[in-house]
Amino acid sequence: MKHKQTLAMLLAAAMVLSMPLGAYADEMKPVQDEQAMMELYGTPDYEAPVLHSISVDKETVKPGETLTFTLNVTDDVSGLDYIEINLINEATGKTDWIRDSVTVNENDEYTLTYTVPKDEAVGTLRVDEVSLSDALGRYRFYYSKTNEHADQYLPNEISVEIVESASEDKEAPVLHDVSLSDTTVSAPGKLMLTLNVSDDVSGVDHASAIFINRQTNKEVKGSWNALREEPVVSGDIKLELTTTQYDGSGTYELDTIYLTDDNGHRQYYYSEQYENQKPTLPKELSFTVTNESGEDVTGPVLKGISIDKTEVEALSEVILTLDVEDDLSGYQSAIVDVVNRKNDRRINLCHSSHDNPNEVIIHISEWEPTGLFEVECVSLFDKNNNLSTYYTENLPNQVSFLVKNVDENDTSGDIFTSTNNANLVEDIQDMAKGSTAHIYYGNGATISADVFEAIKGQDKTIALKSDGIEWIFNGQDVTDENIKKIDLTTSIEAKWNSDSDAAEGIDWEQNALILSFAENGKLPAPATIRIKADWVFKDAVGTENLYVYYYDNTTKEYVQVAADLTITKDEYLEFTIDHNSDFVITKGELKEKEEPSYPDPNPDVPQPDPDVPPVTPDHKPSRPGSSDGNNSANSSNGSGVVNYESEKPDPADKQAVKAYNFWQDAKSKIRKTAEGKTLRLNVPKEITNLPASVMETLRKENVSLRLNWNGKTITIPAGKAQPKQKLRIYWTMQTLEKLYNA
Repeated sequence: MKHKQTLAMLLAAAMVLSMPLGAYADEMKPVQDEQAMMELYGTPDYEAPVLHSISVDKETVKPGETLTFTLNVTDDVSGLDYIEINLINEATGKTDWIRDSVTVNENDEYTLTYTVPKDEAVGTLRVDEVSLSDALGRYRFYYSKTNEHADQYLPNEISVEIVESASEDKEAPVLHDVSLSDTTVSAPGKLMLTLNVSDDVSGVDHASAIFINRQTNKEVKGSWNALREEPVVSGDIKLELTTTQYDGSGTYELDTIYLTDDNGHRQYYYSEQYENQKPTLPKELSFTVTNESGEDVTGPVLKGISIDKTEVEALSEVILTLDVEDDLSGYQSAIVDVVNRKNDRRINLCHSSHDNPNEVIIHISEWEPTGLFEVECVSLFDKNNNLSTYYTENLPNQVSFLVKNVDENDTSGDIFTSTNNANLVEDIQDMAKGSTAHIYYGNGATISADVFEAIKGQDKTIALKSDGIEWIFNGQDVTDENIKKIDLTTSIEAKWNSDSDAAEGIDWEQNALILSFAENGKLPAPATIRIKADWVFKDAVGTENLYVYYYDNTTKEYVQVAADLTITKDEYLEFTIDHNSDFVITKGELKEKEEPSYPDPNPDVPQPDPDVPPVTPDHKPSRPGSSDGNNSANSSNGSGVVNYESEKPDPADKQAVKAYNFWQDAKSKIRKTAEGKTLRLNVPKEITNLPASVMETLRKENVSLRLNWNGKTITIPAGKAQPKQKLRIYWTMQTLEKLYNA
């Protein structure tokens, strides 16, 4: 793999040398293409693995036999980490998957084996999807040509014929009766649940049951496996139910029973609480818990976060120390997610240490690109499995660290640092003439007056970089009278999301973006502002013939700043400003609203429309929307209210339309479900996100939602729906599983 790394570095350098230079071409400073800059200075991994071919060793197979798949895969830098193959039986629609971690193979060939289940039906078993990931977590997906709207197809189609059935076992287990050893139990304490079951051939080999306190949503679970015993063809199975000393008093009702037989046939039985879910339990059961010592229903409290270092080289680690308190059972563990908002790189599921639950170690790969990481989410668990979750906006303090992936042989004199750097001023003072300080900043950051003093009158540049926004100052333009501390808080929003006065005077039919800065007034020097033109940006105003205006709050007039701009090759909009206020970006010249003004068709607080019709190919959304729910700059207004219109998909994207209509139907069902009751949904495998409007509907209706997705069950209890979050349009299923199933 080393020859590949060398080749990648040479190609990256060649790309940088051959690309057109931006606004600072004459001085060769600063490098305008961020990705090229990072490739020039280090060996970060930007490319996902590539699938060249796939084959299988058999054309026909019987249930119980094994297939071997061979794949030719290459990766540029960090190397292939895992392969997943998704299979589908075209006769039944049944899906299955193979996933395997891999090691370096000099021939670039990898093999995965799959044993066809004994109960698999006769039909064509087809490879439906192949997903690849490298060691840095870069993904690439390949789909069968049966998927008309895929963006990348398999290099060749693979299918195998299942020619005969090898098993007589066709039926799932049957639950005939349930009973409890007692109807009351103390905490802590135990009682026994008896299941009377039968199975046609192979016998029941697993059973589980869940009881729920519907007032607190706390659960008591029991399970049984035929490990050293024979599967039960007909008879009783006993499950032990255990209450802890912190379980609350109250009534726990039998919610769900799950059975599987030895050939993998499975069956759920549901409480009558679940509307339209069949089959139901043979009878409703419950028991009462008494707890005289007191219950623990409150999750741990995060008091603060500290970090051992704020700048690290690639291939290193950062240690977070959490200050946590818990009321009764005691704090047990934590999970932390961090994000690089510049490129949306995430390092998820960083677990606390077994030896010290207050410490969370974040491992930095040797291929991690340069950038500033911020703590995005902290999940805390106590010993009674109560969960507390903190997101960026409600953390007790902001924590960030800069990852540097820099070539030791670089002689440019540029530095890569962050606003966390205690020696920032000194480092800038030590910079050579003509150099650039690339300073990464996070939420709520400021840049001190001392930084501008350090570059005043000198050919030194500071480039302040964050989530899609960059400020570039040259010291030769800095004047004494304007030197001051600058608040770097910046937001960019679609016109209909913004509460800025600048949005009010624009003709309704004209799309526009509102760029709002903190009230800094006159800047220490003219600043080149660079705004990342993401999908939402492009959909709102396009990529060329762009105009920029600032809004004069005193005169209520729009003053032109730049005209007929085109985004740069690295997809940024660039213009220069000398002060901070609210700015407007339009396609073509700005059209002001005529008098009398048109009524505003949008309420101040957008809410999902209960009667919104399904999207069809004939319906085109009137407003831009985004399918990226985590980092879109246009997804919410300044108050953090989600613009649910942005959930609407492109009507040409049939898969997105299908998902949108599924969730619109789900919201309708939630509204029809009685308060405190549970709605169960079977989520198609291809749907991986839950829209924010669904979460908000759950919160308002106080309904419990149980999702069956990809072989997993995710329960969002009534009263536990997540609050609105700025810039979040979707919740991924993986995030929900982490929040509610940990």
